[in-house]
Amino acid sequence: MHHLKLNEYDGTGFNGSEHYKICAIPIRNHIGNIYKCTQWNCNFILHETCAYLPRKMWYMLHPHLLELQACGTGSEICDVCARKFCGFVYTCNEMDCRFEIDVSCASVSEPFIHTSHPHPLFCTSTSMDEKACSGCKRREIYNRKKMECIECDFALCLRCISLPSKVRYKQDRHPLVLESGGEEAKDGSWWCKICEGKLNLGEELYYTCEICRVTIHLHCILGKDPLMMPGRYLGEGFEVEANSSCFRPFSFQCGRRCPSPVCFKKNGEVFCTLRCLWNFRM
Repeated sequence: MHHLKLNEYDGTGFNGSEHYKICAIPIRNHIGNIYKCTQWNCNFILHETCAYLPRKMWYMLHPHLLELQACGTGSEICDVCARKFCGFVYTCNEMDCRFEIDVSCASVSEPFIHTSHPHPLFCTSTSMDEKACSGCKRREIYNRKKMECIECDFALCLRCISLPSKVRYKQDRHPLVLESGGEEAKDGSWWCKICEGKLNLGEELYYTCEICRVTIHLHCILGKDPLMMPGRYLGEGFEVEANSSCFRPFSFQCGRRCPSPVCFKKNGEVFCTLRCLWNFRM
């Protein structure tokens, strides 16, 4: 049992390797208050939203009651966004039903107002097979659910919808806001502050500082696998490790440096993303 105390988080006091225990999001990216265990040697930390999650809930895409449980030392795959995740999971306790969903997707309800679109979005029971996501532009063949606008052709997959609306970036004193650009953003050239790669502001979601005009790719600040937590195991001896040191290791599979907040390691061999790890296994 943990006795938690509410604290105001100002972006300091953490080295970049700590993640929230329920949603698995890196603490350094979060904006808002946190609950921290009062024991000096305990690193159990929640952000305020997760602290008030219901133990049981009904979800718009599932007919049965779901219950909040811990993933333990392993990981699960969300049945809504198809991401691998750590932390806590909402799971169905009905016999012969194996539905599981991460807490970020479980927190989405309808009608949903997204920062990148003026109209409310509503859930559909079909996958993204027949329409590309307006955020990531992907048309997936696996079961990734979406929400659609009933007034226009706009649609977002749950992976894009559950992205944080604001994040913290260590090189900017202002919060970065999730944006989708627009017609005015198509003019001129825009570049990611972290990787220095080009950004297509009118074609993709990105994070930006409205004051300093800093722009950053989603995957550059959150990582390719944003819900993976250091200290967890993926089977076959692979461990999730924090990638927060000044030295960025080279990936054994692709040969590139690992830029994300976490990497995957076994017997001294490092892999930068889950995709890189799966390619190695194949």
